[in-house]
Amino acid sequence: MTTPSPAPWSVSTDPYPHIRDGNDNCILARDCFPKEADAILIRAAPGMLSALNGAYEFCQQGLNSPHPEHWEASLYDILELVQEAIAKAEGA
Repeated sequence: MTTPSPAPWSVSTDPYPHIRDGNDNCILARDCFPKEADAILIRAAPGMLSALNGAYEFCQQGLNSPHPEHWEASLYDILELVQEAIAKAEGA
């Protein structure tokens, strides 16, 4: 797997629509996304990948624990990660 551009990504419309990575490099420009909603979703990609990785880790921790209270705690941690990723994807 290749390594994605560093987060956080940001969307700008000055002087033209584009997305910049965490190092302030332009990674996607005007002609690649026709709508601002597409740009917001693309900008959220690093956070969604991070949430998926975190959810995977919490699942492993919960499933490998013999204690039911750890399963519940892992589910709450996963819910929090997922809610944050959804909010970013929806432009919040």
